[in-house]
Amino acid sequence: MSAGASERERVLFSLVGSTPVVRAQRRVIYEVLARRLSPEHRLATTAKITQEVLGAVVDETLPFAACAEVVHDALAVVGMKEMKVCGSLPVHERRQSNTPPPCGKRRVWTYERE
Repeated sequence: MSAGASERERVLFSLVGSTPVVRAQRRVIYEVLARRLSPEHRLATTAKITQEVLGAVVDETLPFAACAEVVHDALAVVGMKEMKVCGSLPVHERRQSNTPPPCGKRRVWTYERE
């Protein structure tokens, strides 16, 4: 917010709090941003959230009582289906097909015993 923002604007555009409405508004923003991330950035973001937020709570450098909403949002982001990183095809197959396999579809590797 700019320094000249009115109190009404601050209240209207605030996403602070733990009410279901405010959490849902933040979640919409997280989902939109997550959809735009590449798989590499999704993985990096998940690692960073895990290390800096969840790790700090576990190490007690970030007091849980003071940041419960941050932890809630961190877990919500890490658990979103939009943050799921799907397996990719081997390089030579990716060159032949521009469409990655859909999430949840796993490739089964089999081998024969001698």
